[in-house]
Amino acid sequence: MSPSVHPTTASTAISTTTTIEENPMSRPSVRRALATRLTAVTVGTAALAAPLVLLSSPAAHADVERGGVCGVGTYDFSVDREGRGFEIGVDLDFVPAGSTWRVQVFHEGKRVVNTVRRADREGDLEVDAYRANTAGKDTFRFRATRVGGASCGATITVR
Repeated sequence: MSPSVHPTTASTAISTTTTIEENPMSRPSVRRALATRLTAVTVGTAALAAPLVLLSSPAAHADVERGGVCGVGTYDFSVDREGRGFEIGVDLDFVPAGSTWRVQVFHEGKRVVNTVRRADREGDLEVDAYRANTAGKDTFRFRATRVGGASCGATITVR
């Protein structure tokens, strides 16, 4: 009598074939060609970017920001070079909603903005102005005073 083999205990031979392919990057000719292309792309990109740098806005040192505490809120005071002058911005944030503020901006000691504004529902208010560039360095100053309360201010000098 021949022994019977149960199908769950029968062993099955599995044949696998492993193929090892050569890495193309291991060949010196491929590495040289890739390095040449990479150098060409880098040089080409730099050549295209150079005119963009020359066409960009004037020196970054002309864009200056100051920030700080103003009462229970904060302020951002900025002077940005725009064309032949400066754009001045005063932003008060997180001040009491509906609070009233007098904002003054000075350029070279001369008051150029004197306004009273009310903070919106979010407790923000903005004042923007434009001033022509003067010879030499330009000094800007702002003062914000809550009617009947705290005040804050800052100075920016731009060359």
